[in-house]
Amino acid sequence: MFRISSSEIITLLNSAASNDPNEVVFAGQQLQLIATPSDSNDRVFEKLASIVFSLHNDQLTSNGRFVGLVHLRHALFDFQTWSKLDASERHSVRDLLWNFLASGCDPLTMRNNIEILPRIGSCITTFVACLVHSDWLREEWSNDIWKQLVHWCAWSSLRSSLRALAAYRLPARRKVFFGLIRSLFPVLLGLWHTNSLKTDTTNLDSHVQLSRLLYTCLTSPGLQLDHGLYLLNEDDISVAEGIFERCFTILERLRSGVLDGCWSLKHAQFSRRITKLIFAAFLASSPEVRGRNVKILVLNGINIILQQSSQPHLNQGALTWILAILYGLLSSKAHEPDAHLSLDSYGSSELQKCLFLRSSIEGENSNGMPCDTLIFTFLQNLVHTSFPLSPVEVLGITSDPEACMAAGGSCVSSTGESSTENVTSSAIWDVDMQAQNLIRIDLQSLLNLRSSEQPVLSFQSCRQLTELIITQLLRHYGTDAKCVLFQLALSMRGATGSPLQYEALMRLIQLALPYTALDPDWCELSNWALSSASTFITSHLPVTDESEHAQQLVVLTTRVLCFLMRCIVYSVPAGANQESRSSCTDLMSRLVPYLRAGDTDGVQIGPPKMCLCVRLAAAHCVAWCIGQSVFPVEALVCHVQPLFHSLVQLIYDVSECETRVYLLGVVRGLLETTEMMNHPDLAEQMVGVLDQLWQLETSTTALRVSILDTVCLFQTTINQSEDHDTRLAQFRTALLSPVATLIVAALEGEDLHGSEALFEPGLRLWQSLINGPRASWSAAVACLLPILVGQRSNIEATGDAKQPDLGAKPLIDRLDSSGQAELFFDIALAYLSLVDRTDPETKCGFLGQWTEPFWGTVLQATNSKLRPGDKMSALDYLCSSAALSGDDDSQQDSESLCRLKQLRLCATWLSMCLDSTGPENALTSSLVGLLVLGARNALIRAPVDAHNDASPRATEMQLSLLARLAYRQEYWSHYLHILNVLCANLTDQNRSNGSTYLPTVEEGSMDASLLAKSALERWIVRADSLTESVDRRCCALACLQSLVYFAQPNQAQQSGGDLSNEELEHWALQDSLHAQWLEPVINICIQVLFDETRPVLQSPTDVHAMHPVALVTDQGLRQTMLAAFTAWQNRLGGEQFADVLLRCHVDPALITQLRTQLNRNCSESN
Repeated sequence: MFRISSSEIITLLNSAASNDPNEVVFAGQQLQLIATPSDSNDRVFEKLASIVFSLHNDQLTSNGRFVGLVHLRHALFDFQTWSKLDASERHSVRDLLWNFLASGCDPLTMRNNIEILPRIGSCITTFVACLVHSDWLREEWSNDIWKQLVHWCAWSSLRSSLRALAAYRLPARRKVFFGLIRSLFPVLLGLWHTNSLKTDTTNLDSHVQLSRLLYTCLTSPGLQLDHGLYLLNEDDISVAEGIFERCFTILERLRSGVLDGCWSLKHAQFSRRITKLIFAAFLASSPEVRGRNVKILVLNGINIILQQSSQPHLNQGALTWILAILYGLLSSKAHEPDAHLSLDSYGSSELQKCLFLRSSIEGENSNGMPCDTLIFTFLQNLVHTSFPLSPVEVLGITSDPEACMAAGGSCVSSTGESSTENVTSSAIWDVDMQAQNLIRIDLQSLLNLRSSEQPVLSFQSCRQLTELIITQLLRHYGTDAKCVLFQLALSMRGATGSPLQYEALMRLIQLALPYTALDPDWCELSNWALSSASTFITSHLPVTDESEHAQQLVVLTTRVLCFLMRCIVYSVPAGANQESRSSCTDLMSRLVPYLRAGDTDGVQIGPPKMCLCVRLAAAHCVAWCIGQSVFPVEALVCHVQPLFHSLVQLIYDVSECETRVYLLGVVRGLLETTEMMNHPDLAEQMVGVLDQLWQLETSTTALRVSILDTVCLFQTTINQSEDHDTRLAQFRTALLSPVATLIVAALEGEDLHGSEALFEPGLRLWQSLINGPRASWSAAVACLLPILVGQRSNIEATGDAKQPDLGAKPLIDRLDSSGQAELFFDIALAYLSLVDRTDPETKCGFLGQWTEPFWGTVLQATNSKLRPGDKMSALDYLCSSAALSGDDDSQQDSESLCRLKQLRLCATWLSMCLDSTGPENALTSSLVGLLVLGARNALIRAPVDAHNDASPRATEMQLSLLARLAYRQEYWSHYLHILNVLCANLTDQNRSNGSTYLPTVEEGSMDASLLAKSALERWIVRADSLTESVDRRCCALACLQSLVYFAQPNQAQQSGGDLSNEELEHWALQDSLHAQWLEPVINICIQVLFDETRPVLQSPTDVHAMHPVALVTDQGLRQTMLAAFTAWQNRLGGEQFADVLLRCHVDPALITQLRTQLNRNCSESN
C-alpha cells in the first residue's frame, strides 16, 4: 500500500469527474486501490473526508467532490471496511462530517443549506444514514447526535437515519427504536407547531421537510393497527387533537391563499404533505384516541370535500389522504374481529351522529329528510368531484381495450399530460365485485404504504375510494345508508344529460345492487336508468368518429351491458322461476347484437377500437353470467349458436394473446355449461378453431396452454359420456388423431421456447385421451406409447418448424413435480385399462413390447440420485414432494399419492403379465428389481404393526404386490429368488443389480425362510387394512401357499409305517409352525370367502380390480383356494395329516365355516 498526499487525492477526484474517458478509468482504479483497507497507517479515509467535507477548497471541483463523497459512502456501506479502520480515524471522519453538516444550519429559515446543495445534499443525507446504521447502539455511538441533528435543522438526514434504523427487525432493537421515536417526536412536534403557520414561500421548503420527518416518526415503528403499542395512546389524546386541529388550520390557511391568488407548486406540495400527516397520525393512534377525535376528522374532512367541489385547491394526492381517513373511519365502525382499524364505543357513537347529523348547509329549512344529513351533502359533492370516470380512463378503455383487459391493465396518459394512469376494464365494468374485493384489503396495503408487499394494481385512488366509501356505508349502516344513497341517486337522475352522467348514475346503482336488488324503489330506479340510457345511446347511433363524445357514448354502452346483467341476475331467486328464466333468455338475445357490433346485424359502431371495446364488454358479460350459480342454463342453451359464433369471430379479431386466452376460456365455459355433448357440431367447429389458433400463434405459450386445456375438456367430456349418439361416436373417433398430434407437439418440443409450460397440459390432455369408459384402443393411441420411454413417436407434431431430438431421455426424467408424476402413472394405468379390453393377442403384444422399457425407466429413476451424495433418488423426491405439499386430501396420514399410484400401477401390470404370459417370460428384470426394492421395505424396514408405520398404505401396497406373485404356486421359485436377493445384504450402491438376476428354481435358504415367515406374518396382520377386495384375496392365497412351502411330511409316513391317532396328535402338537399360523391363515381365508358382503369400493371396470383373473369372481376364488388346500394336504402326506393339524390347532367352528364355503363351491359347480 503506497502513501498518497491530499493534493494527489484531489487530482484523482478531479480526473475521475473529467470528460476524458481514459482519465476517468485510470483515476477510478487508483481511487479503488487507495480505498482498499490495509495495515498501513496512511489514514486515507480521513484525508478523503477532510477534502470532501471542506467548502473552502478551491482546487476541488464540485463534480470531484461528488465523486469523493460516493467513494467515501461506499466504504460506509461495507461494514467490514468501516470496522477495520482505526478508531481514531473513524472518530475523525465523524467529526468532519458533523462539522460539515453543522456549517449549513440556518435557524431563520429552519433548513440546512448543505442538504439543499445539488447532488451533494442527497449524498450527505445518505452518508449520514449509512453512518447511523453502522454505529447505532455500538461502543462509539452517542445519543447526543439526535439533538445535534435537530439543532442543525438537518431534517432530511434525520429522516433518512430513522428510515435506516426502521429496517432492523430484532425485537430488542425495535423496542429501543420505538423509545427513540417517543423521545424525538415531542421535540419535532413542538418545532412544527411553532413554525407551521408561516405559509410564505421562503419557509415552505423547511415545513415540507419537517412534515416529512414527522410522517416518518409516525409510520417507521411499523406498529400493528388493530392491537399492540401505539405511538399516540390514551395519554396522548390532547397531542393527537393538537396535530389534527393544526393540520386542518394549515389547510384552511392554504385555501385562503388560493382565493387570494397566492398559490404555487410548493403550496400544493405542502398541502399534500399536511393531508398525509393527518392520515399518518390517524393510523398511529389507538382506538381510544381515534374515537375522541372522530368529530374533528369527520367534520373537517367533509368540509374539505365540500370546499373542493366549489373551489378546487387540493390535488389528487392530497384528496386521496382525506378520503382515505374517511374510508378508514367507515371501515372501523362495525367492530368486526378482523377489522383493519378499530374505534372504541364512544368513537362509533360519535361517528354515527356525525354522519347523519343535519347538514348546516340546509340551515333552518331542513325537513328531516335523508337529503338534509351531512353524509348526503358529503356524498353529493363527492360524486361530482371524485366519482366520475376520468378522461384518461375513458380514453384508455376506448382506444386500447385489449390492454385494459390484461392482468396489469394499460398505462394511459392524455394528450399533453406527463402523468399516467393505470386503467383496467374490470375496475370499471365490475365495480361492484371490485369493491367487494378491495374492502378486504387493509388500508395501508390498498394505498401501497407497505413497501414489502405487492401493490394493488390499477387502484384509482380517489374514484375507487369513493366507491369503497359507498360500499362500506351499505355494509355497515343498512337502511339509513340505503335511504341516503337512494336520495343521492334521485338527485343524479335529475341531472342526467351527458353519457358520463348516465354512466355515473348507473355505476352508483350497480354498487348498491348487491344490497338493494329486491327493493321495489331501487328496482324502479334501475329500470328507469336502463331505459333512459338505452334510449340516449340509440338516439346517438351510429358512432362514426372518435370524438370525445363518441368515446363517452361507447363507455356508457359498456356500462349499460354490465348493469343490465346485474339487474337481472341479482333479482333471480335461488330456484329460478319461469319469469326469471324468460328474463335471462331475453338478456342473452340482447347481448348478441353487441357481440356483433360493427356488423350489419350488430350495433352500429364504426371505429375499430371502439367497436372492439363494446364486443369485449359483451363477451365479459357472457363470462360473468356463466360464473353466476343462479343464472339458468336454459338461457344460454337457447342462444348457444349465435353466442358461440360471435365469440369465435371475436377470438380471430383480437390481436393480443392474453385476450385470446380470456375469450377461449369464455367459449370453453359456454360449451361446458350448456353440456357440449348436446352440441357436437359446435364442438367439431371448436376443434377446427383451436387447430387454426395453434398454427397462428406458434410462439405464444399461454395461448397454447389454453388450447390444450380446452381440448382436454372436450376429450374428457366425450370419453365420460354415456350417450350412444352416432354423430358423437364419429366425433370421438375423428378427434383421436388431432389430439394425438397436439400431445406430440406439447411433449416432444422440449427445446422450443416456452415448451416447459406445455409439458404438464400435454400430460393432462394425454391422460384425458385414454381415460374414461368411452376411451378405446387405436393406432393413434398406440403411437404415443414410445414417448413414455423416451423414444420418438410416429406422429408428426404440427405447427412448429423445428423438431428437436429427445434422444433416449425417458418421460419420467422430465417430471419435476408430484402432480406431473401422478399424471405419468395415471397415463400408464389408463393404457393398461385400454389394452385389457382388447383381444389376447394385442394384450400379450403390448406387455411383451413395453413391460421392460417402461419399468426399466422407473427402476432407473428409483436408483438415480438427484445429486452426488444425496440419499434421495429422483423418484423419491417426486413422491415426497406430494406429501410435503399436502395435496393429497384423501389421506389423513399425508402419504404420497404419487407413491401409492406407482405401487398400484406396478401391482396391476404384474398381475396382467402373470395372467397373460407363461412363467418363462412373465417377469422381466426390471419388474424383479422393483419387487426386490418393495420387499426390502415391506419385510425388513417397515414394522409389522401398521400403527407404528410412517407410510402404512405404501407398505400394504408393497405386501399386496408380493402377494400377487406368491399366491401362484408356479411362481414360487421367482418369489424365493426375491427373498434370496434380500438375504444377500444388497447395499445401496449395488441394489439395482438385483434386477439382473435371472429367476432360479432353487429352494430358499434358511434366511429366505425367515423372510417368508415375515411376509406371512405381515400378510395376516395387515390384510384387513387393504381397501380392495382383490388385494385381500391375494394375501389370503399367498398365506396358504406359504403354508404349502413350510409344510413338512411326517417321517414315519415317509418310511411307509402306519401311525396311530395318538402318534398323529403328538406329531401335530409338535408342529410349532402350524400351531402358530394355521388358524390365522384359516381365519383370513374365511374372511375373504365372505368378502362379497363387504361394500365394493371400486368400479367393476377398474383394471386393478380385474386382475388376477382367477380371483376376481367368487367361484374362481373358491376353486383356487381349494386347489391350494389340496396342495397343502398333499405336501403333508395326505388327508389324515391335514385333518389332525386342523383338529389340534384350529377352532372347530372355523373349520365348519371353511368347509361349508368350499363345499358350496362344489355344489354350485354341479
